[in-house]
Amino acid sequence: MSLRLPTDFNHYRGAHFTIRFRLNRITLRRQYHALTNVSTRLRRFLFPSAADVKPIRSLSRAEIDGLNLVNEIIRDDDQQLQTVISILEQPKGTVPFIIFGPPGTGKTTALVESIMQLVRRDSGIKVLACAPSNSATDLLVERLAGAGLGSDELYRLNAYSRNDNAVPENVQSFSIIPKHEALLAFRVVLSTCSSVAMLQTLNVPVGHFSHIVIDEAAQAEEPLVMIPIMTFSNADTNIILAGDPNQLRPVIKSPTASRAGLRESYLERLMLMREVYGLDNQKVPRIVDLQRNRRSHGSIIAWPNRYLYEDRMRAYGNVEITHLLANSDILPKKDFPLIFHGVKGAERQTKWSPSYFNISEASIVRDYCVQLTMDRQRKIYPEDIGIIAPYRAQVRTIRLLLKMARLANISVGSVEQFQGQERKVIIMATTRSNEWYHPRKALGFVMNPRRMSVAITRAQSMLIMVGDPEVLGKDPFWRTFLNYIRLRGGSKGKEAKWEPHEEVRVPVLEIIPRRGGVVYGKEFIDGKSDMIYRYYIGDG
Repeated sequence: MSLRLPTDFNHYRGAHFTIRFRLNRITLRRQYHALTNVSTRLRRFLFPSAADVKPIRSLSRAEIDGLNLVNEIIRDDDQQLQTVISILEQPKGTVPFIIFGPPGTGKTTALVESIMQLVRRDSGIKVLACAPSNSATDLLVERLAGAGLGSDELYRLNAYSRNDNAVPENVQSFSIIPKHEALLAFRVVLSTCSSVAMLQTLNVPVGHFSHIVIDEAAQAEEPLVMIPIMTFSNADTNIILAGDPNQLRPVIKSPTASRAGLRESYLERLMLMREVYGLDNQKVPRIVDLQRNRRSHGSIIAWPNRYLYEDRMRAYGNVEITHLLANSDILPKKDFPLIFHGVKGAERQTKWSPSYFNISEASIVRDYCVQLTMDRQRKIYPEDIGIIAPYRAQVRTIRLLLKMARLANISVGSVEQFQGQERKVIIMATTRSNEWYHPRKALGFVMNPRRMSVAITRAQSMLIMVGDPEVLGKDPFWRTFLNYIRLRGGSKGKEAKWEPHEEVRVPVLEIIPRRGGVVYGKEFIDGKSDMIYRYYIGDG
């Protein structure tokens, strides 16, 4: 290993050092500690049964109409309104409540409204809101602050290791470390699922929070979600989970842990308990299935809607935004704001990094950004564009080209960095172009339908995908998506060689809730042969 040190280290020139890299075990220790707190009084969280369901008071029409909503748009969405009412009227100590919904259907919107209604209704209510990542937690802070919570009511707890520069400017005023008395007085405390353990060292007692909320719950492994739940719940605490198992799952690098079930999130496991969470038995609401997509143009969500959500999504976005670029000169087909730009580039690696980059694709991405920002009629700014690349080396390459084009303000990152976000234009550079390998190894991270779905559904007005069609077409999900675009006139550049009308057999994903029950498939990976085995369970 070679290290280049600043001039301050000249005193040690010529000296030899031994370097040890050690795993930071803090989060793992917190997970273990949470699991040791499991007791019979918390069984309703881990293994809820119908006996744990408590009756809920039904609101009259006059009471519903009289609700003073912070976000009045919710009143026009029956599922979102049902979510708020169900959370508001939950009796103490019932089973966890689940907000499930495809991308853009307003899970976080319903969650924020529910929190606002809770704290405004009862001065004794205290809410602990968590998410697996800093970005998702910061987004909750921004949304709650925008809904009216001030710095005397809302507190963002950050890890001690988090640099102040990493905290968004509009979140910093909520992050000032308070005294113990002030900490206990906050109505809403927000933290990542891991850092929330710090509250225990700050002497916040068990049962202090009447409600524990977990956003993006499907993205976190179950022991991580158990940190806030097992540390601060008592017999009266209510749990609220929001997420979508058909988007990003927990990232588990150990094949042994994956086979043992750690890839299945807490949210996903609960949703498979049909006795409690089956959508056909909801006299007492325990799960709400949101369906109105308020983010994207209908053509953008059509593919994930069909293959991941059984056509349950309905496009309800603001037409002024979703159709903003429907007639752009960039589009091969007007009124169809999707482009797949085929290119046979060369994927490369540097000798000091295993990550991939593809200059041909990066250059095309740069050119699209230049064209979009020069459209004076529609006024697309750099902040309106998001670029998703699955490899760090490609992210660096694209950022460098954008900086040279004076477009450094455009966000470039991985799928995880865009989870929960949206942009008017999303551009994805798939990077890989090595069709002579086994398709799983040739595509790597790119061959993941959940990541693919998340990338697609970040776009509001236009979606541009750049990649090698021959390589991408080896995966059945990608082939159906490329066929969808090609048959509607959205293809440019290098054409795929296969016939787009050919039938493609698509494997079933793990969980698809629907009326009449829960249909799901299960996935097992054989670590030796690298083969995937799936079985399918469902009505009939």
